[in-house]
Amino acid sequence: MKKILLLTALFVGVGLNVQAQIENLNQSSGTISVGCSGYTNSVNRTWNVNIGQNKKVTVFYSICTELGYDFVEIKSVDTNGATQQLIKTSGTETGTISSAFSSGKIQIIFTTDGSLSCASGSSQYTGFYLYFCAEDDITMYSGPTAFAGKVGIGTASPEGSLEVHQSVRPTIVLRSAVSRLQVGIADVPGDYCPWSQKGDVTFRTLGSYNRMNFNIPNNSNNGNSYIKFGDNANGAWVGIFNNRIMRIDGKVIAKEITIQTNVFADHVFSPDYKLPSLENVSNHIKEYRHLPDIPTEAEVKESGINIGEMQVKLLQKIEELTLYLINQEKTIQELREEIQQLKETR
Repeated sequence: MKKILLLTALFVGVGLNVQAQIENLNQSSGTISVGCSGYTNSVNRTWNVNIGQNKKVTVFYSICTELGYDFVEIKSVDTNGATQQLIKTSGTETGTISSAFSSGKIQIIFTTDGSLSCASGSSQYTGFYLYFCAEDDITMYSGPTAFAGKVGIGTASPEGSLEVHQSVRPTIVLRSAVSRLQVGIADVPGDYCPWSQKGDVTFRTLGSYNRMNFNIPNNSNNGNSYIKFGDNANGAWVGIFNNRIMRIDGKVIAKEITIQTNVFADHVFSPDYKLPSLENVSNHIKEYRHLPDIPTEAEVKESGINIGEMQVKLLQKIEELTLYLINQEKTIQELREEIQQLKETR
C-alpha cells in the first residue's frame, strides 16, 4: 500500500512539475508569446519580468483564447514580491496596461483547461502575444500583433490613435541603415534647424542621404489629387495638384524666379518680320482699347496671365518700339540732311 501511494505521489509531482512552467526574464524590454504549438490543454506557465529599473512597466497585449476557459493574467509586483492583479482576461482582446508599482517588475500567467486548444485543432484560438518595456521608454517592435483603440507614449490619455508626449524637445525618428526622418518640436530658437523658433515643428532628414520626396501616386493627370497648405482663416492658399499645376492664393515674395519658355521675341529683328505701321497700331488701339497681341483687361480678370508668355509679348512690344525709334531716327537724319542742303543752296 505504501509503494502504491509513493508511486502515485511521484507521478502527480512529476505531472505538476511539467505543467507548471516558470521563466524569469531580466531584460529592459521584450516579448512574451504563446502560439499554436504551445497553446495546448492543461497549461500553467508563469513569466516573472524584471526590467532592471525602478519604473512602472507598460505592457501591450493581444489575446485570442477560448473565452471563459483559457486565461492570460498580468500582475504588478512590488519590491517586496507582493502582487496585485492588473488584468485577467480570455477571449479576444487587445490593449495596453501599466503596472501599479514603480518596481520594474510584473508577472504574466497563462493557464488553459482540458478542453479546446489551438494545438488540438481549434484554429480560431491563436494564443497571445505581448510586449513589455519601461513606461517612459517605449521601444516599438516587429511582431505579429495589432492594437485596438489608442496608443499613448509618455501619456496615459492619448488624443488620437497614436500620441507621443514629452515635455522637452519631443522627437519622432524613422530610421534605416542609410538615412532617417526626424520630426521635432523646438524648445528654444535654433532647435532642429537654424531658423526655428520656440514651438516650431520641424521635419528634417539626417544620415548619408539628406533628401525628402512628396509623391502623389495618381498618374491620371486629372488634378483630383493634391497636397495643400492653408489655415482656418484663409482656407487653402497653396495647392500642388497631380496635373503639374501649383495654385497660390496670395502673394509670392522671392529674390529670384527663373521661368523657362520655348519661345522668345527675337523674331522681331528678323529681316522678313513685318513691323506693323504706327497707323495700324493707332487704329487698333482706338477700336479695341489695347495693344495688338496683348490680352484684354477682361481676359486677364477671367483667366489670369501666363507670366512666360506675357514677358515674351512685352519684349516683342519693346523690340517693335526700338525698330520704330530706329526708323524715326533715320527719318530725322534724312530731314536734317535735306534741311542742310536747302541752307547751302540759298
